[in-house]
Amino acid sequence: MHARSITRRCGYPPLRRPGVILLSVSIVSFLSCNRFVDSLRPFSPSTVTVTGHILDSVSQKPVKNAAIIVVDGDISAVTDSEGLFHLRNVTTGDHELRITASGYDTMESGLDVTLDTPRNSYYLNRTNLPPKIESVSIDTADRKFLEDTLTLTFSATDSTGGIIAVALSVDDSLSPVEKEIPFTEPVFSVRDSFTLCGLTAGKHTATLRIVGAGNDTTADTVTFDLSKPRKPSFALIRTGTEGFIVGKPGYLQIAVTDADSVVTHITIDWGDGSEISTSFALQGTYWHSYTDEQPAAVIVSVFIDDAVIDSTLNLDVIRIDPPLLDNNLKFIPSQYLAPHDSTLLIVVRVLEIKDDWVKQIIWIVNENDPSAFAYHRDTLSMESGAVSDTTENMFFHEFPTAQFKGTNIVEVRVVDGDDNSSTVSGTFFIAGKGD
Repeated sequence: MHARSITRRCGYPPLRRPGVILLSVSIVSFLSCNRFVDSLRPFSPSTVTVTGHILDSVSQKPVKNAAIIVVDGDISAVTDSEGLFHLRNVTTGDHELRITASGYDTMESGLDVTLDTPRNSYYLNRTNLPPKIESVSIDTADRKFLEDTLTLTFSATDSTGGIIAVALSVDDSLSPVEKEIPFTEPVFSVRDSFTLCGLTAGKHTATLRIVGAGNDTTADTVTFDLSKPRKPSFALIRTGTEGFIVGKPGYLQIAVTDADSVVTHITIDWGDGSEISTSFALQGTYWHSYTDEQPAAVIVSVFIDDAVIDSTLNLDVIRIDPPLLDNNLKFIPSQYLAPHDSTLLIVVRVLEIKDDWVKQIIWIVNENDPSAFAYHRDTLSMESGAVSDTTENMFFHEFPTAQFKGTNIVEVRVVDGDDNSSTVSGTFFIAGKGD
């Protein structure tokens, strides 16, 4: 029984077992069929997100709100404020992109999409537009006279190639104006001004031209009317030959031309806090005396209704020292005279005097002494420019003594060429002639 069971289990060789063979074939057949079917199915490519950066080709700044379209697919995106875009679910392979943005030329570019496609940057060219003049004006409201300067102000922009020059022309019958502001490099915005002067009376037209980098030009005009009177002018303002010396009157000579008769009056501010001088004449000589030695800014003002024209004259007010004298008079033969001395020689010595010129010497005896027995006064005048020819600048005068007696007071006054003076005094006594 035991041996039979063994014989039954082993009575059939493994290769002759039908069930086992059928199962093996079925599995192989099934696997083979699946592989064949898979090979017949179409290939499904991978998809990725394409990221890019849109920039201005000139300024290198981001371009926002630019539209990016995959031409051969229904995929698009718009750039953010940083110029970035994200195209999602783009299949790998070759594609065509179209990029559009307001103010820029349309760009078309090929794109090879792979699983590791890097972020690309695209540079858009600005649409070539002419420069734009934002504003241009001339303000004539503050002008009082025809000769006053005018200012033309303007602003302009160019969003494409930039501005390379600004030119201005003004029609004028005598001297037409042509001015230009060139730029070494293109600028995309400009705000500046031109100064105009010397235009004749009447209506004028100013033409402003903005030149772009592509030599495209935009122009604008502004008209203005110059009908103001001609400005009065100072024909003459000068001082006297001596200028101004402390304590001495000096003068200004003033002359004003007034072609259109608009001057109402003239004032002179002497610059030392003194009363302002006023004149209704267009020409005149005006005197003034300064008390301090200091520079003075004299302002001469011409008044014309609602306008004032000032002219400033800087003066050097100088101080001239009076003559410097020896404080001791010399009496010859002596300060004390005997009754028989018939004459007295009084000598004064000048130590220092302006320009070495003694203009005048005044000799006075007993002028301020009411009790004196006699009075005497002599004046010695020199010629203009004369210089002392006495030894060591000593000047003398001889008095007869017959009319004097007792104590007598002598004053000697020395005057220089500018009428500055100094006085030295002394006394002499005549013996035997008392009261």
